[in-house]
Amino acid sequence: MNNRPGKPYAGTRLAKYLEKRILELRQKKTQIAIASEAGFVNPNIHALPASERRCFDRKEAASYLGVSPAHLDKLVRNGLAPQPLGFLGRKVWDKAVLDRLLDSRSGIAGSNADSDDLDRELAAFEAKHGHA
Repeated sequence: MNNRPGKPYAGTRLAKYLEKRILELRQKKTQIAIASEAGFVNPNIHALPASERRCFDRKEAASYLGVSPAHLDKLVRNGLAPQPLGFLGRKVWDKAVLDRLLDSRSGIAGSNADSDDLDRELAAFEAKHGHA
């Protein structure tokens, strides 16, 4: 057995077997090939497609709203679109909040009660996270 710090099992039969199998399989399929076959748009990122995610990055949020990323920035600055959430060191927009924004702007939100709920929710969000 190898006594290298951090790799106590480096010299075991299992480690040697795994290394051998990885080298054998490397010639058949790469990670990129497997990810592409599985349907990932970017095979280096293992994430759900945008349609299946709850949160969007800046470009995805802008696309979802039908505007450019620069226009989304302007909408956020002017208070016409929600601020992004800070989540795990990233800025993301919640799909549900974007849906409510679109519903309220398009008139789909059926009653004043829905609008009042949205206003209360937006005020609570801004109180918690700040406003630009």
